[in-house]
Amino acid sequence: MSGIEVDVIRSCPGWIWGPRTSHFKFGGDVLAGLPKVADRLLDIHKGFPNDCTSLHICHELMSELHPECNSPNAVKFEVLCGGIEKGVYPQVAALTAPAFALDGVEGGAILSEDLKIRERTWYLHREAMRWANELQSQDQGLGFVICWPAFDSERLYHGPKRQQPLSRQQAWDMLRDFWVKCISESRDCGENVLVLLEWKPAVPGDQDYINSIGRAIRFCQEVNAELGFVGMMINNESAHLLIGGTTVAEGTRQTIEAGLFPGFVHVNSAELAIIEINDDTGDVLRGAPGDDKDWYVGAGGDERWDDQVAAVKLMLDWAKETGQPIIAEHDIDPSGDDPRDYYARSRANFDQMLAQVLS
Repeated sequence: MSGIEVDVIRSCPGWIWGPRTSHFKFGGDVLAGLPKVADRLLDIHKGFPNDCTSLHICHELMSELHPECNSPNAVKFEVLCGGIEKGVYPQVAALTAPAFALDGVEGGAILSEDLKIRERTWYLHREAMRWANELQSQDQGLGFVICWPAFDSERLYHGPKRQQPLSRQQAWDMLRDFWVKCISESRDCGENVLVLLEWKPAVPGDQDYINSIGRAIRFCQEVNAELGFVGMMINNESAHLLIGGTTVAEGTRQTIEAGLFPGFVHVNSAELAIIEINDDTGDVLRGAPGDDKDWYVGAGGDERWDDQVAAVKLMLDWAKETGQPIIAEHDIDPSGDDPRDYYARSRANFDQMLAQVLS
C-alpha cells in the first residue's frame, strides 16, 4: 500500500532502461542503456523494489510463436516468471504485442494487405493475452494488455498506395472486429485480461483513425457492445491527450464518466496543442496536433502541473469510490538524461501531486 486511502502502483516499462534513439529535437542520437532486458529488470527492481514493469512481446519478451521476430536482448517467459518468483524482477503491469519495429508492418499489422503479417499479428496479440493472464493468475502481474495501433492507426498507410485502399470507416470496422474476435477468443479460453486502448493523434491528426478521446471512447463502446461485456478500456497517455488538444484533467474526466477508466494510466507531459477534432469523423476542424515529446510528469510550466494535479484528484476520487488501485506507468527519456534519474524525477513529481491533492 502507498500509505494513503488508495493503493497507488508505479510502473517503469522495460524499454525505459534500454538503448534507443533520442527525440529528433535533441539530435536523434542513440542514448545509452542496458541492452539485455534481464539486466534492465534486475536494475529496475533493485532501484525501485515496489514498482512494476511493462514489456513488449518480441522486443523485451521472447515470442514462442514467432521466434524469428525476437530481439537478441529479449528475455524468455520462463526466465521472467522465475525472476519474479525469486524476487529479483519486478511484477508485470502490462504486456503489448507490437505493431511496430517488425518486418513488414509499415503498412499496418492488423490492417496489412499481407495475410501472413495479419496472421502473425493475431498470434502475437493472443500470446500477449495468454501470458498476461498467466502472470496474473500466479500473482506475478496485473493482467493488462495494451493495444497501441502504431501504423494501424494512420490513414497515411492505407490510402492510394494500397492495392485496395481503405476508407476511414473500413479501417475502423476492421480494427474493431479484430479486437472483438481477439477478446472473445481470450475469454473462451478462460483468460481474464483487460485490453487497454492507447490511442494517439498522428501528425497531422486528420490521418489518424482514433485521434481524440471522444473517438477512443466511441471505439471502446463499439467493441464492448459487440462483446456483450467490458473487455476494452482506455489507457490515456497524458501527452496524447495534450497533443490532441484536450487537457489531462478533461480527458480523465470523460474516461471516468464513460466507465472506461481502468486505473491504469500512462503519465508524462507535453505542450497543450491548439486543435479541435470532430469526434464523429476524426476530421481536424482547426489547428494541428502537437509534438509528442514524452516529458516527465509535471513538465511544461505551472499550467501543465496544475492540470495534471487536477487529473490526479479525479483518479484518487475514482479509486476511493471503486476500491481499485491506480497504476501510474511512466515514459521514456526523450533527451539523453540517465534513465534512472529521469524515471525517478517523473515518479517523484507524481508522488508530489498525490501529496498535494491529499494535503
